Amino acid sequence: MMADSLDNMWNTYNAVKDWIIFSDTKAGAIVAFYALFGSTFLPKFIEIKTQIFSSWLLSILWILIITFSSVSILFALCCLYPQKRVTSSHSLIFYRDIFEDYPSPQKYSFKCQKESYDDFSNMKDISGQVWALSKVATRKYDLVSYSIQFLIISFILFSLFVILIIILK
Repeated sequence: MMADSLDNMWNTYNAVKDWIIFSDTKAGAIVAFYALFGSTFLPKFIEIKTQIFSSWLLSILWILIITFSSVSILFALCCLYPQKRVTSSHSLIFYRDIFEDYPSPQKYSFKCQKESYDDFSNMKDISGQVWALSKVATRKYDLVSYSIQFLIISFILFSLFVILIIILK
């Protein structure tokens, strides 16, 4: 019975880990989009900056686009920043705890062999790690959601900006 629970917990651990990877992928795609977008369109807007700043409406839209885009990029970058410590408990499966608590591979291996015979300790260790990863995943998904929302607002403002440039030409 405990073995099934441990297997379920490992499956949950892997699923949450995949959610974290997926949120990082989304954040990376957002940053890459802005890099591509900026390198493509920014030189063109520098060429027409006098037209942009001669109209108060275009100026305000331009400032809003830059502001919302910057906030979107900031949220995406915060999502990509690794969270190194969520809890103070020590774990046999958390990379930082392994490195900090066991100065040699032999000491870590000995501890793993000793703990592997105790299903309760294993369950406590993996469930604690699932909880910590879930906290990280929640934070990352919140950040990437905000980034996407600001990206959408920026895109809408940019579309309006382009339409106004065409109309005012």
